[in-house]
Amino acid sequence: MKAECGSAVTIGGSKISVASEAGNDTANLQCALDAATEQGISSIELTSSEYTVDNVTALGFRGSVSGISKASTVLKLAAGGVDCSAEDPSALRFYVGAPTIERMTIEAEELCGATGESASAIGFYSNANSCADDRTIFGNVDRVVITGPGSGVTDMISAVSMTKANVCEEIVLGTLKVNRSEISGLAHGVISSIGGEGQVDINFNTFTGMGTSIAIANANQGSSIAGNTINF
Repeated sequence: MKAECGSAVTIGGSKISVASEAGNDTANLQCALDAATEQGISSIELTSSEYTVDNVTALGFRGSVSGISKASTVLKLAAGGVDCSAEDPSALRFYVGAPTIERMTIEAEELCGATGESASAIGFYSNANSCADDRTIFGNVDRVVITGPGSGVTDMISAVSMTKANVCEEIVLGTLKVNRSEISGLAHGVISSIGGEGQVDINFNTFTGMGTSIAIANANQGSSIAGNTINF
């Protein structure tokens, strides 16, 4: 049946499918994330070849947002689509839960609108509304191409970050996995700051034309960084 989100978003059993419409797909993807979180649906599938999104947010989502393949699904993050002066600026922003982003290409331009501020294409965070009691997230990025505009840009864009919510003092807990992905043309690749001896696996990825490919800050984490190719 069709979800209440509109005709581009449909629910079939344990899966939500999101088709692209002309213009901007932010409202449809946000509605799919809200419905999946509320109804306990673990799979959101992007069925069209190209999408344009400003920014979306999910709290406690446990499931996957999947494209068809890296070559067949392109998610374009709109320039200026993120309010980078707000808390936790990210285009795809997840607070706690167990979110997976997989099998797609993500194109990130000047997410902050060339203001010189910082943002992430994909951001994993602790719960900003319950800093001490709800701060565990299991983030996973698998077989995703994340591309930026390269040199000569203003905004400082990271591909994937996992940190505490900005309003929190307590460090984020959980795991971060970035696997078999290709990241290029951005200020930063993967940034992690995880406590509680959480686990970070950054394996079999390719980083090209990055300011910093991997950054670990203020962490108490176990890190597996293996089989990556870094092209300066």
